[in-house]
Amino acid sequence: MTGFAENHTGGTMRTDLDRRISVFTLIELLVVIAIIAILASMLLPALSRAKDMSQRSSCSNNLKQIGLAMIMYAEDHDDRFPSYNIAGSGPAYNSWYEQIDLYTNNKQIRRCPELPDYHLGYGANWRHVICYADSGTSWADLVRKFSSFKRPAEDMAFCDSHNGGYRGTNSLLEGTSGFQAVYCKHDYPNSAYSLVNNAVSSRHSGGSNCLFVDGHVTWYKVGRILSTGSDSLWGHTNL
Repeated sequence: MTGFAENHTGGTMRTDLDRRISVFTLIELLVVIAIIAILASMLLPALSRAKDMSQRSSCSNNLKQIGLAMIMYAEDHDDRFPSYNIAGSGPAYNSWYEQIDLYTNNKQIRRCPELPDYHLGYGANWRHVICYADSGTSWADLVRKFSSFKRPAEDMAFCDSHNGGYRGTNSLLEGTSGFQAVYCKHDYPNSAYSLVNNAVSSRHSGGSNCLFVDGHVTWYKVGRILSTGSDSLWGHTNL
């Protein structure tokens, strides 16, 4: 009987100890999980910002290459920038980006990394830098010469664009494709062709990369880009 009691008592003691160890291990596990969750909540936004910065940087490099191609094009064409469209030229070199393809040898630079599935992520500063040529319309025959810009570092030539709201489609949202032009609020105060923010995109942390006539690239918030104040980027007082 005594041996049985000792064995029984010993067994009970081991069971209580096992239970305490099991409970302690569970608490530890929950603490570790909580710590991991806290660290994840701190790291994920940082990783997201790092990804955004990486894509913004890649986009900026694309625009710099487009800027170099624009300058080389001007050197070969009597100091003139490409036209927005060349009427009757056929499909090969019709749009401004097709005209500079010969100088880039890389159609991938047309794509913003945020829009990898669309062939164009950037819009030209319509009428003030890129425009129609030989159209028979006085306001449209404005093909610009590089040397005509008094302050080329202050005039935006291209920026990230989108097609949201074009002619009334998805009128409150930015589009998932780029648009060939962007439009200033001076000339289109009520939104050109119903495009959200006149086709200027906010896909890079609420702003857009902007290529200037002199070839440098700067990121701005959309509101700053669309400003019609004395700090306008659109070139109204720059010719």
